[in-house]
Amino acid sequence: MIKPTIGRVLWYHSTMEHEQPLAALVSFVHSDTEVNLGGFHANGRPFNAINVKLWQGEGERPVNTEYCEWMPYQQGQAAKTQEAESKLAATAKSPMEPAKPSPSAPQVVHPAVPHAAVHVILPPTEKK
Repeated sequence: MIKPTIGRVLWYHSTMEHEQPLAALVSFVHSDTEVNLGGFHANGRPFNAINVKLWQGEGERPVNTEYCEWMPYQQGQAAKTQEAESKLAATAKSPMEPAKPSPSAPQVVHPAVPHAAVHVILPPTEKK
């Protein structure tokens, strides 16, 4: 589910027959499933719509009533984000062991934090 926020673009379907959905901006969020919109008719004339149901793709598409929905691009981006977050959460459950510095690595003392030693790992040098 995509959380609606003010300023996001939605497709608005009015009760009048249109070949395409109308472009609309969220102007107020009542809940995750109900918003107020400001948008434009096909001829560019502005309109407003209050207490519009936000259909998130769950269940049946509304019939004989106005509603709005996310554009396919937004739905695709939300799916990619959810997939990445799931992978990240799975990785976080199996923590990796941190890299250990080499015993021969020089230690550098940071001037602002004299009590903290920073390990510097240098690439091996070539012997000539």
